[in-house]
Amino acid sequence: MHHMSRFRWLSAGVAATLCFSMAACGNPSDGPSDSAKSINVILDNHPWANKLIPLIPEFEKQSGIKVNYELLAEQQMKQKIQLNLQSKSNTMDVFESLPAIEGRLFASSGYYENLEPFIEKDRAAMDFDDFAPGARDAMKPDGKTIGLPENVESSALFYRKDLLEKYSIEVPTTMDELNAALQIIKDKGEVIPIVLRGHPDAMAGTFGPIFHAYDVNWTKPDGTANFDDPKAIQGVAQYIKLAKDFGPPGVTNNTFTQSSALFSQGKAAFELESSNEVGTLTSPESSTVADNVGVTTVPVGPAGKPTPTITVWGVAMSPYSEAKDEAWEFMKWATSKQTELELAKNGIAPPRSSVGADPAYTDTLTTPAQKQWLSVIQAVYEFGNPEASPMGVQTQQMRTVLGNAMGKGFLGQASPEEVAAEIQTNLAPLLDK
Repeated sequence: MHHMSRFRWLSAGVAATLCFSMAACGNPSDGPSDSAKSINVILDNHPWANKLIPLIPEFEKQSGIKVNYELLAEQQMKQKIQLNLQSKSNTMDVFESLPAIEGRLFASSGYYENLEPFIEKDRAAMDFDDFAPGARDAMKPDGKTIGLPENVESSALFYRKDLLEKYSIEVPTTMDELNAALQIIKDKGEVIPIVLRGHPDAMAGTFGPIFHAYDVNWTKPDGTANFDDPKAIQGVAQYIKLAKDFGPPGVTNNTFTQSSALFSQGKAAFELESSNEVGTLTSPESSTVADNVGVTTVPVGPAGKPTPTITVWGVAMSPYSEAKDEAWEFMKWATSKQTELELAKNGIAPPRSSVGADPAYTDTLTTPAQKQWLSVIQAVYEFGNPEASPMGVQTQQMRTVLGNAMGKGFLGQASPEEVAAEIQTNLAPLLDK
């Protein structure tokens, strides 16, 4: 789930590449690393990478290892990584991975270097056990550690404090209150009531917390699809209502990039997005409404408790790298306490327990929005549901099944019942039994 001000124009649908490097613009597809002392890294254009990039020169200076990196919109990044791994190319050493999505597929294909031997060697020095248990577990799609956790990400509801005040609306804590608030804003006709994801490949990220609020999971205990549960149909209906009745025009094209651009430009009252967006939305450089942003947990539904999803990205190593020791040095540095503390000060929720509790970090959260954000993240440590999408080898196809069916609902081409039935039918053959 993902983004950063300077790169806001880079949407997941635009095949654009930003390439940065200290010396030259080294392109990992141009051939193997020039020397053993250089590594090629492929990064996703989201806040973690955007905040890490300015720190890389310091790592290069300390380590003597040159880092060539590419920053790509998520779909392009995934395509490039997959191409490198399928062709067993040695031109990529480190890549970002979201094990909740591709973990089982990549692990079963042999696409991850097993990090256990590296960790054993450095466990104490890197304080591996300082990573929160949930973050460590997220890096083990098949029982072996395949990445080092870089962040903890969740869902949040951002809102315009000035508009809620203007219309005498309380911050919604339940789905019913949210719907009522959105209706008032819609009637006033000044701004889009809510921006959220509708793009088929990305929608699962913001659908999850709404769906789970109806006290239901994607799959039944036996691993089969659960969209024939009446509660699942309620969850589907609520997300369709948000997108269709209260969402932005062209919602089926939108991922976080478009949502945050609209909200930052003052065109929306609410945004349902990743907690990572707090930096973009509250920074005067990237947001015209920075001073008026509030943030809260996703409103509760019939489940009666918060149902945020928890997502943990990690840095992984290519098994085909010819610079594994250098790659490991970079990965350790990128997820070290020192680096995480710097990133945490820039709105990246830390996966290390010590950093999350460090006054050097918590004391930097001075604005009301930052303090609200911290309580959203703390709810995630407590209530976070790792089921950001169905888990299996074919997760990406499952997300697309969900997104395509929901899109018909957004456009009014199918009822929530019909949408849920289509998801149920098309998920069945894809799910791991």
